[in-house]
Amino acid sequence: MICPRCQNEVEEGGKFCPFCGMNMAEAAAAAVVAPVQEAEPVQEAAPVQEVAPAPVPMPIPQPEKAPKAPKAPKAPKESSGKGKGTLITTIVLAVLLVALAALNVMQYLNTTDLEAELEAAQIALEESELELADTKVELSETQAELETLRIDADNDYQEMSGEIDYLMGIISSLEAEINYLNDEIAGYDSLTGDMENEINSLYNERDELYDTLYEIEEELAVLRERVAFYDEFVVIALDDGTELYHTLDGAYDKLWEGYSFWIFNREMAEYEGFSACIFCEAGEEHPEGEY
Repeated sequence: MICPRCQNEVEEGGKFCPFCGMNMAEAAAAAVVAPVQEAEPVQEAAPVQEVAPAPVPMPIPQPEKAPKAPKAPKAPKESSGKGKGTLITTIVLAVLLVALAALNVMQYLNTTDLEAELEAAQIALEESELELADTKVELSETQAELETLRIDADNDYQEMSGEIDYLMGIISSLEAEINYLNDEIAGYDSLTGDMENEINSLYNERDELYDTLYEIEEELAVLRERVAFYDEFVVIALDDGTELYHTLDGAYDKLWEGYSFWIFNREMAEYEGFSACIFCEAGEEHPEGEY
């Protein structure tokens, strides 16, 4: 089927031309009407047949008034019949033109509505694509921030673990030295008075060691505050198949066994599908072999 407006091929049974939006049903009706106009013997000008439907309604031509025939003394019956035939033909043509104009108006309205719907659908699609692009950008930024937080948390934990181990070694060494000095002081108490100066010197040294120990304990208090922060806000999800997350203290033994792990905040861990360990939540030690 050929579209009478754009002359493109249209699939059989299609209601509208996919290229210009022409209503093919109305075009077919116009094509049927056109031969009827051509068959009239009186009208030679059959341009009505070639008029292609336009998007705007065609003006309805008004039939011209036939010039008055000169009066004759007596008109023969044959001429009277011919005048009636011309009038009927003119009326029929006028009716056909009105019908064609109505078809053009309907086609124009249908085409306008279809174009408006297509334009609205295109605008909605473009808005959806923009929203999707914005969502992808936000998701990428969130993932980058989470990765940065994870790396920072991992670095801080490793750094603090090393500092704690170092300080614990110093404390153990100092405690051993203090115990040794106490033993020496106890032995020197039984000695003669000339050893008192040396004993006093050892007491002074012990006091200095206590001062050093006090400073170390202050540093440990700061580190404990940091560890308490991690216990409250940071959780560790072990790659042990349990789908549970633990506090730093609860997962400490498992970390030394070589398990892989992830560091999250609680909200992100639950978002990733991990559940809270009941022992860590209650602040209890894990039973032997249970995590």
